[in-house]
Amino acid sequence: MQNPLFDLAKGEFKTGLAKLNQKDKWQDDRTDLSGPFRLKFPEVEGWGESLLLTSLLKREAINTKTPVKVFADWQVCSILKQDSDSVFDAVQGEGDKEVRSPLAILRHALTGKLLDKPFIPLKLPGRPFPPTTNRRPQIGIAWASITDGHPIDQKSIALEPFLSSLANISGEFVSLQRNLRVADPDGLLKEFGARIVRDEVLNARCPSSLATLVEEIRQLDCLVTISTTTTHLAASLGIPVELIATERKGPQWFWEAQAHHKRCLYPTVNVHIGDGETGNWWEKCLKEVTDSLSGLRKNNG
Repeated sequence: MQNPLFDLAKGEFKTGLAKLNQKDKWQDDRTDLSGPFRLKFPEVEGWGESLLLTSLLKREAINTKTPVKVFADWQVCSILKQDSDSVFDAVQGEGDKEVRSPLAILRHALTGKLLDKPFIPLKLPGRPFPPTTNRRPQIGIAWASITDGHPIDQKSIALEPFLSSLANISGEFVSLQRNLRVADPDGLLKEFGARIVRDEVLNARCPSSLATLVEEIRQLDCLVTISTTTTHLAASLGIPVELIATERKGPQWFWEAQAHHKRCLYPTVNVHIGDGETGNWWEKCLKEVTDSLSGLRKNNG
């Protein structure tokens, strides 16, 4: 049987969801959106996708004015407990066998009416932003996904052309890139003048680092990035995101669902999809990003 995520990436949502429903960790025949839910994709590491599920489920909870009990990683629970809308009763952990998988949430988003309901960003406390008149745009950047000490070709952009594409954009750049020794072995980022957020913060393995990461994301005016946990965090907060991805058979199917199949999972994310069959798959994407950010171009006159 073909991987259900392949079907979702191709826009064959009913087929893909039906296949997921045949898997033990996904199975859920209920049609309602009453919890408790486990906010995590089964067999997927990290907590970025959990924020996608959070963003989707919040539309329903706000619309029905009904709090929902959810189980999630501690990072997600910590974030949800700070959300001033208070629509989630968030509990750390997996929960018992009665806790539902996220299948119904995806079903309502991909084949139902959930996406017709207003997107409501997470509303987290923090320091007030400086006055806009005295503040240059804060632009977050990340360009590579690192595994086993190497960039993943289909999830990484060559740094030199990435930075060159941003050279005429007016703003202060903030690097949210992990593993800089691998992602930037030649120190190009320092020459570019970006402020660097440390891996200790980006990995968010303790409450203090998570709080710092959330504050860094909150201060952004825009994020230019490949798919990362910080992308989901920014998107769930309603931060504008220029997302660069390639067509892949399954992983991160949600970006293709948004870009190609009119499922607007994150309204503030502008998805740019490159051709995964080519080596420099990101070239077209970079041009689209610079065009999209044209309002921030420097005045060289």
